[in-house]
Amino acid sequence: MNYEYRIIKYEEGDEVFYCIEECLLDEDGVMGSHTIEYSPKCKSVEELKDNLEEMKQSLSKPILGSFPDRTDGLE
Repeated sequence: MNYEYRIIKYEEGDEVFYCIEECLLDEDGVMGSHTIEYSPKCKSVEELKDNLEEMKQSLSKPILGSFPDRTDGLE
């Protein structure tokens, strides 16, 4: 399993939006999980710059769909 940044497409009712999230992918590239509303937290500006460079790589990869909210329909 390996982590990489990917664009995630979210659909909420009639609204569609995109976020860059950190995703856990298996060896076949199948997503097992992703963060929600990811925001980098780094210990230095240099680390933040490196993180942003890695995030930029997601712009050239296929967009992935989000996982459904686990609370939907439980109320």
